[in-house]
Amino acid sequence: MRVAALYDVHGNLPALEAVLAEVPEDARIVVGGDVAAGPFPDATLERLRALGERVHDIFTECTPEDRIAPQFAGLDADLVVCGHTHIQFERTIAGVRVVNAGSVGMAYEEEPGAYWTLLGREIEPRRSGFVLDTGDYPAEWPSALPDEAIAFFEALAVGS
Repeated sequence: MRVAALYDVHGNLPALEAVLAEVPEDARIVVGGDVAAGPFPDATLERLRALGERVHDIFTECTPEDRIAPQFAGLDADLVVCGHTHIQFERTIAGVRVVNAGSVGMAYEEEPGAYWTLLGREIEPRRSGFVLDTGDYPAEWPSALPDEAIAFFEALAVGS
């Protein structure tokens, strides 16, 4: 099975259309997030939703497996690493180990820090502490607790 990995579309519908014109019909499509922030957010999101089951839906650690298992069915992989929801997690979906690496720049976790995952012989979720100099960031730097972020992303999911 082939997979087309599309990341950070940022609402650029003309660019998305150009890419989709070249994606083979038999390929699954994985969208790595940051889809709607840009010039055509609604049209871009609707275009991706119109592709139906070919696209890898938004999911969190709380998404019911029966809703997202079809996206993982038939994958010839032991591990899938994902992101976009800004929360580290590990779970099994359709027999595949799924790890969310977390967010370095805008983690939605209980404890502040830069969250990332080290991949090697083991899967090692990591948190690096740092001091946020608010003089370098917008006054309204987005933040959320894990439960708030999960509720937000679950509401965006196609199957909800």
